[in-house]
Amino acid sequence: MRWCQKESHYSGYLKSSYDGTPTNMDFCRGLGQLTEGFDPKGYGINYNRKSYGTDSDQRALYLVGLMFQIQVLEKDEQIHELSSKLRDAELKSLSLCTEDHLSRTSTDLALERARCDELTLTLHESEGLLSQVSIADCLSYALENQRLIEEAREAKQQLVSYRAKLCVSHSIPFRFRFELIIRDRHGFAGNW
Repeated sequence: MRWCQKESHYSGYLKSSYDGTPTNMDFCRGLGQLTEGFDPKGYGINYNRKSYGTDSDQRALYLVGLMFQIQVLEKDEQIHELSSKLRDAELKSLSLCTEDHLSRTSTDLALERARCDELTLTLHESEGLLSQVSIADCLSYALENQRLIEEAREAKQQLVSYRAKLCVSHSIPFRFRFELIIRDRHGFAGNW
């Protein structure tokens, strides 16, 4: 910092080589030069010494103090505004996330409801078909199925017997007769 140091004109302590805004260090240096116990490092003030500043000097320092207080208040106001904006942004983001989540949840519920309705309709159709079939009909179908299985087994045995007789009557070599018997027993009966 470069300062205008004129006798009895301490307003020069408010002039800065950067942006014209005094800092705490500037204030301490200016106040220290008005006192007998000025800190040679420029970082503090010896308050045990008696001040020899004039009334105009005291007024200048008072104005400097007021400027610092105003700057502090302005910074506090800026911090408060930024905090309010941050809270508003957080609330808006939370609201958007909540709305998106609720929308997805509503869509999922609608899909599940449609699926449940489809399953319910299928169940009603199955119940309707079952109500049309009596227990007697079920037993009748089971007996008919068993009868058909027995007839198929008897037909297969007869086919094996016929093949054996055919092999003996036509003097088919033993190897071919054996193959025919094996095929018949394993369900590969076909046209010889």
